[in-house]
Amino acid sequence: MKGEHEMKKIFNNMLAMLILIVLLVSITLTVMAKEKLKVAFVYNATVGDYGWFYGHDKARKITDEELDFVETSFLENVTPGAVAERVMKELCKDGYDVIIPASGDYEADVLKVADQYPNVKFLICGALTKKDPNIESFYPLSTQVWYMLGQIAGKLTKTNCIGIVGAVVYPIDLQIQNAWILGAKSVNPEVVERIIYINTYYDPAAERDAAESLINAGVDVIAQNTNTPAHVQVAEEYGVYAMSMFEDMRQFGPNAYVSGDVFLWEKYYIPTLTAIYENTWKPRLFIPDLTSGIMDMAEFGPMVTEEMKAMVEESRNKMLTEDPTFFWEGPIYDRDGNLRVKEGEKLTKEELSGMDWWVDGVITSMTSK
Repeated sequence: MKGEHEMKKIFNNMLAMLILIVLLVSITLTVMAKEKLKVAFVYNATVGDYGWFYGHDKARKITDEELDFVETSFLENVTPGAVAERVMKELCKDGYDVIIPASGDYEADVLKVADQYPNVKFLICGALTKKDPNIESFYPLSTQVWYMLGQIAGKLTKTNCIGIVGAVVYPIDLQIQNAWILGAKSVNPEVVERIIYINTYYDPAAERDAAESLINAGVDVIAQNTNTPAHVQVAEEYGVYAMSMFEDMRQFGPNAYVSGDVFLWEKYYIPTLTAIYENTWKPRLFIPDLTSGIMDMAEFGPMVTEEMKAMVEESRNKMLTEDPTFFWEGPIYDRDGNLRVKEGEKLTKEELSGMDWWVDGVITSMTSK
């Protein structure tokens, strides 16, 4: 009897220990699960457009692989406005720690949602809002690249007419459009820049129509603020030159493609999400320049001569060693002939953030906000 009692005691002790181990494992797994940073990317088009959202989703995958404490997901074709507002609220309720609306189109929606969920971090790409405690906006200083691309365009054009398929009238887009024509005019004062807006960032058919209209109006170097390589394909068909935003698009027009800006968004996402995870993050308006490695110029096509390369390198060195935005120095006139920046003065960050005008040489039927 005594032996049987001892056996029961040993059994009960082992059972209690086993239960304790199971509980400890369960608690550990729960804690580990809670420690994962849940991150949702929100796109207002598909990731297969080989443009803006393709680049962000490529960076999302790299970030997911690089950071073992991050768990990402993404939603496509989320329409800005009431739909986006509802989707972001649902993500907050579902326990997401970080929401990355990868377009400035979502800026107003974030402002409506973020106050209701102060513990959720919002990182808006292509917007201009910084708000404590939980809204950060980011976009590289791509005007540096577009000034240099403008210099190349000014040398390449035979018609003295370059053009852009525009999306919407927004300060960041206007900065790029203005930097492009300022670069072109710095080497060819006769150049004009035509812009046709399609009032959205994603509509391949409309992008194609706008590109064809620009070329028919005399444009022989074409670029875009929109999401797809439609303009590069049109340039290839018509025998003119093309530059691109967001991605290297030479595969869609190998004979037409000159260069463009390229973004390595993971170089922003990895350190930023790490800071959020380590609780060292503070909201900012983050505008990294060429030194950041987040943005650069795509490899040149064969039409870019050694002389052009040397010209661009000179501008790049000036940006890196003297003044990163020397091209915003006056005198600068707007397209109506008004002096916007006096000689010896320079556009401020605040003025650039609110830019709602085009420089002299821009031709568009669109009016500013």
